[in-house]
Amino acid sequence: MKKLLLLTNTDAKIFFMKEENYCNVDLPQYFSFKNVLNQADMILTKKKELVNCIKSWEALKNTENANYKFYSNKDGNYAWRPFEIIHPLLYVDLVNQITKFENWEYIKNKFQGFKANKKITCCSDIYIDLKNKKQKATSIQSWWSNFEQQSINMFLEFDVMAKTDIVGCYESIYTHSIAWALHEKQYAKEHRKDKDLLGNIIDRRIQCMRYDQTNGIPQGSLLMDFIAEIVLGYADKLLSKRLQELQINNYKILRYRDDYRIFTKSTEDINIILKELSSILSDLNLKLNTNKTGIYSDIVNGSVKEEKLFWLRRKLQFDQETNFQKKLFILKSFSDTYSNSGQLKKALTDLSKEDFAKYSFEIKNNYETICSILCAIWLQNPSSYAQIATIYTKIFDIINSSTKIKKLINKLLNKFKTSPNNTYFEIWMQRALLKFIDIKKESNFQSKLAKVVYSPINIWDSSWLKTNMFKENIIDSEKMESMGKIITFEEFCLFNDYSGEF
Repeated sequence: MKKLLLLTNTDAKIFFMKEENYCNVDLPQYFSFKNVLNQADMILTKKKELVNCIKSWEALKNTENANYKFYSNKDGNYAWRPFEIIHPLLYVDLVNQITKFENWEYIKNKFQGFKANKKITCCSDIYIDLKNKKQKATSIQSWWSNFEQQSINMFLEFDVMAKTDIVGCYESIYTHSIAWALHEKQYAKEHRKDKDLLGNIIDRRIQCMRYDQTNGIPQGSLLMDFIAEIVLGYADKLLSKRLQELQINNYKILRYRDDYRIFTKSTEDINIILKELSSILSDLNLKLNTNKTGIYSDIVNGSVKEEKLFWLRRKLQFDQETNFQKKLFILKSFSDTYSNSGQLKKALTDLSKEDFAKYSFEIKNNYETICSILCAIWLQNPSSYAQIATIYTKIFDIINSSTKIKKLINKLLNKFKTSPNNTYFEIWMQRALLKFIDIKKESNFQSKLAKVVYSPINIWDSSWLKTNMFKENIIDSEKMESMGKIITFEEFCLFNDYSGEF
């Protein structure tokens, strides 16, 4: 793997322009952003600058839905995570600004300053896999090897560990703090009207694409992950300086984006570091999550997520169970305790890979009960929608009755209509149904991202452009036609070539 920050500005642009990095939300494969990204790049190449394409900056910043926004549930209850698919023209323009030679070199130098203190390690550097592994798989592997495994290794040096994270990090980032991070706070404040200052350029563009808001950056792309790292790297630098002033020297901090692991020899030092970190983040409009802050004397167990340790105790029972309904109850019990966890997602992936022929008699005779349990899991675990949709396609195939499937589907859709912000459910239910019913005739999907699959509608508001120069086309019809009834393992699985994580 190679670090993004080691790329040239030209290669960095190529990286950010990849469609999986433009939108890193799991979507069915017939969603393709390659065409709109290339189109936006061609328009900006011809027009030179975004300002030559828009009616005015005022018109842009007063457009509420320039980006497409949707929500995914984080815990099956009331915690919602907002995602945005940035308007392709606004995205490519921001990529162009960041990857200009002088700007890219400046940013790389700033990151070197953020990392000067080796006692604070950023484990969330963006890596590129040279074997063309999926970018999300590369990120997860990096989290496991650079963050979790390194946390366990700290047992040999330290006695106490604290875990914490930032509440709603992306929604809370103050856009002006990007300029503070790149140019220092005092200088940025003194030059806040300088339109050529890189931090102000990034700040202004993010504000304009988000209805002139200064709180929050869009979540859902590698570009915004990179911008978040600028602000969080700056926080690392400020914390390093403060701890030096307090003469706190015997510590190690691992940070993976907005997750922190802090290691010291004493609880007293842990509390001092947490207090200073909280103060520094507060000045950046960020806040530590008190509900997820804990101090551990057992560094080894504390370094591993609780749900992983819990699943280790249940996995053998799950693997040996031959009754499909009982398997689902084991997963339901697990998800009731640890909703939306990566470990559940992995268990569902393993289940979706099984040969369902051995469950066919049970499924045919109890399909409503089985689908009810699976739906209950689905409601609580949006991050596993792709895996659960795959299991549904295998069940639908075994039922093999269009009448029964339609009745079942109507019940499932009605169940989810009572759940707000259900865009993410709709697009994966749609993929599950794609080859079993006529989507257009039989289903009344509400979200734009689901409707665009069968209807030529726009998901972005482009009214701020001078002319109707931008044409939306994000559905690959050929890909959709070639797909089979059953969702394949390759459509959603990240780990075709990786099995290192337990």
